[in-house]
This record gives sequence, structure tokens and C-alpha cells, in this order.
Amino acid sequence: MFEKLPKPSHIRCVLFVLLLTSFLCGCMMPNDGPTGTQEGYPPLGTEVQRFYAPDDIGNLVWSPDQRYLAGSNEHDTIVYLWNAESGREIWRRQKVRGSGYRGNGLAFTSDGRAIITSFVGVGRERPEATLSVLSVRDGSVLRDVYAPLPERGMNYSHNFSIDKDQVAVSLGGSRVGIFDEKDWSLIRMIGPVLNKFGDPVGIDHVALDVNRDIVVLGWGGLGFATVQTWKLSENRKVAEFKPYSVSGITAMTINRDSGRLVTGGDMVITWPKEELAKYGPIDFSTSIRDDHWRLVRGWNPLTGEREIVYAGPESMQRTLNLSPDGRWLAAANGGSIRTNHGYATIWNLESGEIRGVRIHGDNGISGVSFSPDGRKLAYAVASHIYIVDVSSIVSDFR
Repeated sequence: MFEKLPKPSHIRCVLFVLLLTSFLCGCMMPNDGPTGTQEGYPPLGTEVQRFYAPDDIGNLVWSPDQRYLAGSNEHDTIVYLWNAESGREIWRRQKVRGSGYRGNGLAFTSDGRAIITSFVGVGRERPEATLSVLSVRDGSVLRDVYAPLPERGMNYSHNFSIDKDQVAVSLGGSRVGIFDEKDWSLIRMIGPVLNKFGDPVGIDHVALDVNRDIVVLGWGGLGFATVQTWKLSENRKVAEFKPYSVSGITAMTINRDSGRLVTGGDMVITWPKEELAKYGPIDFSTSIRDDHWRLVRGWNPLTGEREIVYAGPESMQRTLNLSPDGRWLAAANGGSIRTNHGYATIWNLESGEIRGVRIHGDNGISGVSFSPDGRKLAYAVASHIYIVDVSSIVSDFR
């Protein structure tokens, strides 16, 4: 007449299983989506596309016609090409790393037919190539780019910068080659670049400005971050300065209209003093000032004068990118003792005003890149790639 009710112990077991399942699902779900809070910042824009890569992404660049997005994983061992509208992967190219260095350069050629990346071959080959040029059609190697190889040296590219029809490439760390993008002939060599002790340095970042006849080089961390500016036609250093007293350089770009250099730094300032002390004497006299948490900074590269500090999320800067018209600066930054969030941020380059911020629960954010028309921003959070319409931000001052 009456159905037999389950025993209380059975109910408890069922509830326990449901709660455990819910907990495990929550742990396994990626926490890279927008958090729903802006922490007092203006919103960045409207998300128009999201797709996924099979690996965490470190670099992103748009094709000149905006049809494609190219990316490389965080260790620069794989290059991907996607359809920017659908997110469909078109091809991927595996690199055979020989030098053991992590590259930071990726770009389309000016005609959009090829992708420039660090050498995809084997580093034991002699002479060792510095770059490879890949076909957009299928990812095949169209050509490898070579430079003179010093004794016991290497040519593997750590980073490169393109301006007009020239490409500045860091070669094995302490030298810079300037190449003609049209035929990849070597125009000139810069360096070797030495530190104050007379030792060769490992150049991590390069910014080329052909009109001003300069190339800006950045390297170092843990109190030794350094920027040098070299006159191209004379192969001589014209300026040197320290952009951070404790932090290292993690990103660098230059506005070729105004000449402003922008650097991004990491958050070693958040390390305990006793831990930092292991690396030698470091000046902590100003380490508690707010400026040390604001690690996006603008400089005059010819004098080393700091022109502006960009306020905003206080975390490590992973990538910086300027809009095509040079008015807007975007950053992908995340992770510090003050926050575990990831941020995509846009500033007015000249005034330093924050125009928009998008916050993610995962601090593994990188690869920020403006579209060629300046109306969209692409960036990666771990293996998730986001495209955001930022036209409402960039149209205000046009």
C-alpha cells in the first residue's frame, strides 16, 4: 500500500556522492572566464569570440587582413594558425628546439603571406639559422634566415621587432642583426652588447624605430634590469638606464610616432626581503612606494627620463601591445602577492587614463594584440583565446 522509504543512511550516502561530484566538477572546470567584477575599473568591451587551443598560449598576432590569428605556445615550441572569425584551427607547426631558449617573437610579414618565428630547425646545424618564415597556406618553411656566426656562438632568436621593412633580431643574446624583410639580407650588426662589468648580456626584448635610427634593448631582473638605446647607423650606445630598482623587464614596445618607449615589469618586489637578499644587495629604500606596484612605465629612450607611470592592476606584465594608430596601450598582466587574477587592460597612451579592464579568475594571461583596424583586442588566458570588441573605447577620442 505504501512505498518503502529509503533509509536515512542511504539518503546520506546519496547526498555525499552528489556533493563530492559537484566539488570535483568545480575543481576541474577552468577558472579563466571573466569574474563578473571590475574592481572599480571601467569595462573593457564586449566579447565577440572565444575558442580553445590545445596548449597554453604565450603570443598572439593578427594577419594584416584580420582573417587569421597566429599564436605560439608559452614555450614557443609550436606555432598555430586559426580562422579569427570561427576559431577553427587551420594548421600547427612543431619546432625542433636546439638552443634551449624560449623565444618571444611572432609576426606576419607585411604582405600577410607568411609568418615570422624563431628558427624551427635543429640548433646543431651550422651555420645556425635565427628565424624561419612559414607559409600561411600550410605552415611549411618558406626559408630560414641566417647571420654570421661567431666562434662558440649561436644565432637563435630570443626576440625580434619589425618596423617598416626592417627586422631587428637578437642573435644568441648579445648581438642584434638588422635584416631587410623583402629579401632577408643582413643590413648591419649591432653589438656585442656588454653589461657594466664588460660581460656579454642576454637580450630579452628589442624595439626598433627606423625613423629615429635607434634600436632599444632590454634585459635583466632581480635588481639588474637594464635598457640600452643604440644608434643604428653608428653602431654605438647612446643611452642606458634602469627602468626598475628591483623588478625585471617582462615586456617592451615603442610608439614610433611620439618615440615613447613603454616597459612592463614583473613582481619580484613581492618576494620576502630575506629571499631577495640571496641575490646580493638590493636597495629597499623605496620598495614600499606605490610606484613599485605600477610596472607599466613610459620613457624617453634617448635620455632615460621617465615620462609616465600607468596606474592600474598591480601585477606582473606579460605582454604589451600598441594600437595601430598609436593612441592606445594594451597589457596582459596577472599574478602577484596582491592579486591572483588576470587582467586585460587598455590605457590612453598619452594621458595614462585607464579606458577598460577585463578581469579573469586565472592569472595565466598573455598574448594581448590589437586587430589591424584597432577595433578588436585578442588575448589568451591559459589555453582559452578571447576576442573583445573595444570599438566603444577607442572611438571616444577619434
